[in-house]
This record gives sequence, C-alpha cells and structure tokens, in this order.
Amino acid sequence: MGKCNYETYRYTREVCQVENQSMVECRFPGAEMVSVLAVQARVVESECVCADGEVKYNGKLLLGVVYEDANRKICRAERGAEFFYKAAHEEIAPACFARGCFTPQNIAHRREGASTYVSVVIGASIKIYAQAEAEYLAGGEEVVVKKETGYIAQVSAVAGETEETDDFDVSGAVDVLLHEEQAHLTACRMRMGEVEIEGEICYDVCVLQEEGGVVRYERILPVRMTLPCEEGREEDGVKAAIEVRHAQVSLTFSEEGDRARIAFVGGLYADCTVYKKVGVEMATDAFSITNKLTLKRQKVAGRYLFEQKNEVLRVAGTAACNYAEDGGVLLCAFLPKVEFAKRGETLEGVLEANALVKDAEGGYKVCLLSLPFALDVKVDEKDEIDCMVTGLSVRNFGKEPQLEGTIKLSVAKFEQVEAEYITEAVEGESLAVKDCAITVFVPKKGDGVWEVAKKMGISPEEVEKCNPDVVFPVEEGARIVVYRQKR
Repeated sequence: MGKCNYETYRYTREVCQVENQSMVECRFPGAEMVSVLAVQARVVESECVCADGEVKYNGKLLLGVVYEDANRKICRAERGAEFFYKAAHEEIAPACFARGCFTPQNIAHRREGASTYVSVVIGASIKIYAQAEAEYLAGGEEVVVKKETGYIAQVSAVAGETEETDDFDVSGAVDVLLHEEQAHLTACRMRMGEVEIEGEICYDVCVLQEEGGVVRYERILPVRMTLPCEEGREEDGVKAAIEVRHAQVSLTFSEEGDRARIAFVGGLYADCTVYKKVGVEMATDAFSITNKLTLKRQKVAGRYLFEQKNEVLRVAGTAACNYAEDGGVLLCAFLPKVEFAKRGETLEGVLEANALVKDAEGGYKVCLLSLPFALDVKVDEKDEIDCMVTGLSVRNFGKEPQLEGTIKLSVAKFEQVEAEYITEAVEGESLAVKDCAITVFVPKKGDGVWEVAKKMGISPEEVEKCNPDVVFPVEEGARIVVYRQKR
C-alpha cells in the first residue's frame, strides 16, 4: 500500500464555559449613613486572560447607595472598587481567548464603627474559545475512501460600542437620587459581512423632590448597531449580548419656575458570537485493495444557534411584602429584578422590587416586594435567556400590594452538531491477490454500493461499471459479478 494523504480543516471552537462567584467589598467612611435604604450595583469588565488551567479576570464594581442621615434626610453616595479573580478549568490554555459576562448578586451591607461596608457577590459566566483543527484521511495509493459531508460547529466573535443620549423635562426636582440602566436585545441578524443589532436601553431615574418626596421616571431608548464581520454569512446564527457599561445622569435647572431637565448619556457595549455550521467533505470509511487497514476515528461536537426569539409578557398580582407598619406612604418602587428557573414548557420565577416608604414619623424605610409567576414559554435547559423588566408599578400599597411589570425575554436556542471522521489509517498484513477472471458475490439485502465494494476489495466505480443493471441498495437474491482482465 502506498502512502496515505491527509487534509486539515482549521476553525475556532467553543472550549467550555466557566461559572464562578466571588465577593467584592467596598467601604463608605463616615457616620452620616444612619440607615442604608438601597444599593444599586453595576459590574464593568476590564479584562479576561487565559493561562494554564485558569482564566484571570478583573473589572470594577460601581455602587450607588441611598441612605437616611441623622436628620432623617434622604441622601446618596457613590463609590467603586476594583476586583481581580481567577477561575480554574483543565481545558483552558494560554492560546485560548475568553469572553465574560458579569452580574452583581446577593448585595448586603453592614455597619462597623463609623463606616458602612457594602459587599456584593459577583457572578462570572465566561466562555472560552480556542483554535482547533480536524486532520482527516483524504486518500492514497491503493486506498479507497468514502467521503461524506460532516458538519463542524465553529464560532467567531465581534464586539463594538456606541453612545446614546436622551433628555427630558421634570418639575419639582432638586437632585438625582439614583439611576439604573438595563439593555435588552430585540433583534440580531447576520448580513453578508456585518451584524445588525436592534435593542432597547431602559433607564430609571429616581429624583428627590422638595419636602422629601421621591419620583421615579422610566425611559426606553431604541438602539441600532452595525458591526463589521467579514467572515459572516446570512445563514449563520448570531447571538448578541448588550449592556450599558457606563452611564451619566445630570440635572440642570431652568431659570424660570421649578422646571429642570434630566440629561442621560450611556455607553452601550455589544458582544456578538457568530455560530457557523460548516459542511466539510471528510473520510468516514476506507479500505485498501492490497492490505488490511486499521482505522482510527475521531468525533468533534459543538453547538449551533438555530433560533433566537423574543417574548414580551406582563405579570401582575398580589405581592408578598415585608413592611408591617401602619401609616406608611409609598413614594416609589425601584430596582426591579427577575429570578427564574426553567421547568420544561413553563418558565417559573419571581419578580422583585424595592419599595421606598415614608413612615408616619417622617422617616424613610425600604421594603421588598416579591411576586411569583409562571409563564407559558417553551424553554430548554440548554437555552440561554436574557431578560429586562420595564413598566414597574405598585398599586394599593398596604396589606395586599399589587405589583406589575413587563418582562422582556430574549431566548437563544441551540442544537448539537457532530462530525465523525478517520484520523489515521494503519497498514496491516497483505491481502491475497485475486487473479480469477470472474468473481461472483452475493450481497445482503440492503447493501449499498460502498458496502459491496468494501467486502469485495474493489472500488465502487468498478462495481457499478461491471453491474450497470443492479440497483443499490440491493434486493434479496441479487448477484454482483466482477470481470477482471488478464495482466
């Protein structure tokens, strides 16, 4: 048998996904924070670097704290802290690259001496990518190869950012107390050479008014982005994660009356993963005419984004409330969030919001409102779900507060893509030379031309040439006749 020939297909693949949690603590010095009412946290990634067996990541935790001082006035403070952590995984190597998503979780605060400490658990979900190659048998002298299309899942990543601005007029405002920003994907399309992204920025502004009142304003801004992606094709799947990485809200006063203008500037960051399902002609079986072969095989698997859909659902009902005092007046509800679990064709979860209350003695307190829900949304454990809460409202605050909110979901659905191919053909002992003029072979019912050729040790072309009237797969009782010319 002569030398075998091999070909190599190179691509980028998803290696693994690493989940990690770490705690960051920030100190607010001074004794003026008598009672912390609410904490707003934002995590901004700075860098993710892959090393041997681990990924190192760092970023900034930005905190906004609303508190009551010794004079029972409501105030705000802002502070930040940097963090540096790492997460281990045996498949990570220096040649890999990482893309991370970071979310604040389990916010807590405590008082120690004259300082207030805010601690936040940062959840990290980091995808690891690497260059890969599939080397497969292509043929060789006296080697007959069966080639079939194998599908390989590969990815590419693109990212970009843009800035959005907005402004609107308000009355009676004296200061900005708190602001929070969310981003939600509404559509993502792969065009030839570019990714088109459509989404929304929802930002909430809690404004302090004269005589201690607080009003919350909600604004939704539509956004569009186009990112270059030279290797993109229209049939590729693409998933975009969008987030507001920095935001500034300012308040300017009019010279006339009590009017003021709120101005918003936000930096939107989009991180896109393009999923390709590429068909490659690869050897799935082989035999030699002159020698026995031992075939070594390999299977590669990956995932492909085949659908991305959006759901907009309104949830409403009587919420549980941990405020038990009488005479409290609801000022506003803010900082909504959703936690959910996938249950087959039902999405179960809890809508939570903080309610700022002014008690009968003129002080401020915050209570937690919780509303369980179940949505008829078909989801799978492998689906990736992003969500945003808008339209938050509270009615009938008291013993049976009514909580409402609109949950906007973006669901990315994946399928498994696999390909199996021959990586090596090892030559064995020689086969007996067939020198008879005619060979008659009785195949099994259902045998195709490849199965017959392999059993007879000749090429499929020769089988078909000698048996032009035979239809494959064969029926019961078929005969295959091969004629050989004398050498």
